[in-house]
Amino acid sequence: MKNNWHTIWKHTLSLGILGFLALALAQETPSSALPLLPVGGGSGLGGGSEVPVFPPSSTPDPVADPVTPDPAPDPVSSPIPDPVAPIPEPSPTATEDTRSSISLERKDDKTGNVKTIRLVKTGSIDDPSNFFVICNVDSSNDNAPQRIVIHDTSSGMVEVTIDQNKVIAPLADVLKKAGGDGHIEMSAGKAYLGENDLCATTSPKAQAGSLRVEQGKTKLTGSYLVYDETDGLAQIKGPITFSRVQENDNLNGSSESLVMDVDKSITKLVGKVKLQSKDRTSEANEVVYNDSKNTAILRGTPTEPAKTTQGKDTLQAQVIIYNLETNEVRVYDPRNRIVGAFDDGQ
Repeated sequence: MKNNWHTIWKHTLSLGILGFLALALAQETPSSALPLLPVGGGSGLGGGSEVPVFPPSSTPDPVADPVTPDPAPDPVSSPIPDPVAPIPEPSPTATEDTRSSISLERKDDKTGNVKTIRLVKTGSIDDPSNFFVICNVDSSNDNAPQRIVIHDTSSGMVEVTIDQNKVIAPLADVLKKAGGDGHIEMSAGKAYLGENDLCATTSPKAQAGSLRVEQGKTKLTGSYLVYDETDGLAQIKGPITFSRVQENDNLNGSSESLVMDVDKSITKLVGKVKLQSKDRTSEANEVVYNDSKNTAILRGTPTEPAKTTQGKDTLQAQVIIYNLETNEVRVYDPRNRIVGAFDDGQ
């Protein structure tokens, strides 16, 4: 009997301790159903009592910072890459001008404005007969001018941009001064590169119609160009031919020479200038033309005024303003010496 009480007391003590733990944990655990674990065995008090099994507490450690998981992507708003979509091509960029070229800068000391004269070899550099060469006139002097010879017989030839004008010819011989612009000559001549030459050998040639000038719709031809920094004038020797396509007509003309004033941005026909359209003929000693403004200003002298004739009607004045597109004219004379002869048909 003593042994049975001793066994009962041990079972009772074990159950009491487990019950006390269960009560303490129950205060921190939700009241949802929990799995039960049998205690004891087939003999003893209760014949195999059961106690609930409590999972570990889910309460976060008060010392550790809570970690917030990244939100799952929204399957509707999140873009899904198209496995067959093409890879976008990079945006095109402007084509770089890789042609051989050189620029001469002319600065106006009074205004500070800088005008640029650019020379470009347009043809392929693979052609041995066409070349672009730069050499020092005096290799012992760092400030000595450079000589540039450009020879190009391709269709584009050598292009020289002066103000609004593009001058085109097979040969350009340039002397570029340090800190200045220098000297340019263009013609239909030829140039050669020899093994013993310090630079190139040139044979310039003045040939009528071999030198072309383009300004907008206006096309001109000449024979030889000379530009020098002393006066900033590019002068083209004649004979000069002038042509311009109009809306309902063609305007043609001629003069003895063509002058481009780099400083003043003026282009003018000089010497016995004649402009001829379908029904109007105009003559003057000098004509300043601006293709972008569709105007030609015919200037005469007190003794030789400018003159324009349409049919049997004639006007003479010191200044006649000619519309290059409509062939209409306006006259001006500072002393009102305007002379007109009109045929009234009688």
